[in-house]
Amino acid sequence: GRPSGAVPSPHNAWDAIWTAAAYLCGSDGRVTDIRAAILSYSNDSSYVDKVLSKAERALIGALLLDPDAIDRVSGLAEADFYLDECRRIFGAVRRVAAAGKAIDIVTVDDEMKATGDSEAVGGISTLADLANDCISPSAARFHAEIIRDRGVQRKIMAAAGDVQDAVLQ
Repeated sequence: GRPSGAVPSPHNAWDAIWTAAAYLCGSDGRVTDIRAAILSYSNDSSYVDKVLSKAERALIGALLLDPDAIDRVSGLAEADFYLDECRRIFGAVRRVAAAGKAIDIVTVDDEMKATGDSEAVGGISTLADLANDCISPSAARFHAEIIRDRGVQRKIMAAAGDVQDAVLQ
């Protein structure tokens, strides 16, 4: 087991569970209110940190620069994204790829215009910024793993809240 009071840096599902457990237990080790603990954890600025934001933005940039990167992130879902902007763009990238079109700034923006998402994310200028800010498209798979793990953490938190609601009713 983990030492008392040790809170790991959450980067996978098991660490998410341990982190949630640390929030659930007070210093005396007794379980506190699950809903309050989840809200405390999910509102913590470290939960939606710069790493996650950068990973999501880097992945979108990689997909815009390297059309083959979509194959390296096949297990990723729109629901795994936290940032609405990135979730919408990723959905458009997947739809463009599914249609057999080339994935680039123009085709993705056209797809988002068709669904009404282009203006909501800042249009083609946001896509250009994401592509320009991408350091290495080859890291797409690594960024996708970070995004997927954080998505799992959010699902665990939501499930814990649902369990508490069911128990209290």
